[in-house]
Amino acid sequence: MPTPPASFSFGDPLGATVAFVYFSALSAVVGAVVFHVSCRLMRGAYPSAGASLHRSFISVSISLGVAGVIFGALYVSSLSGFYEVELRGDHVSLQYILPAQTKDLSLAGIVQVTRMPTFKGQWRLVIATASGQVYQSVHASPATVQEAVGALRYRIAGTTERQSRAIPSSGGHR
Repeated sequence: MPTPPASFSFGDPLGATVAFVYFSALSAVVGAVVFHVSCRLMRGAYPSAGASLHRSFISVSISLGVAGVIFGALYVSSLSGFYEVELRGDHVSLQYILPAQTKDLSLAGIVQVTRMPTFKGQWRLVIATASGQVYQSVHASPATVQEAVGALRYRIAGTTERQSRAIPSSGGHR
C-alpha cells in the first residue's frame, strides 16, 4: 500500500525574503560607509590628482569585500538551507527559497537523518546521502524538526524493508 505524501515546513518564506532584503540593505550601508572612510584615508596616502582612479579602485574593492563578508555571514547563519521537505513515495523533495530551487533525493540514497541544535532553542534537520552530500534545513522549532526526522526515518525504514523483500535470497547455492 503506497504511503501518503507528507510535507514539513521550516521557517517562514516571507520572513526569509524580508530578512534577505534587510541583510542586503544593511550590507550595502556598511559597504557605503567603508567606501566613504577609505576614500578619505586614501586621499592622505595618494594626494596627487592622477591617483584618484587608483584610490577609487582600492576603496571600491575594500567596501565590496566588507559588504560581501557581512552579507555572506548573515546569509549562511540565518537564511541558508531548505524551507520545506516533501515526502512522496520513495523520493524526498527539498525546497529552497534563496536561491529558488528544488532538490530531489531518493530515500534509498539517504544514509542518515539527524537534528542539530543551532541557537536560541532552534534546530536544523540534517540529511546525509550515500554520495557524501549533506543538506540542512533553515532554523526551526524542535518539535517541527523532530516530527520531520521521525517521518523521514520511518519512510527510510519502509523503503529498506521493501528493497530487502524484493531481493531474492540466494539460499547459499551458486
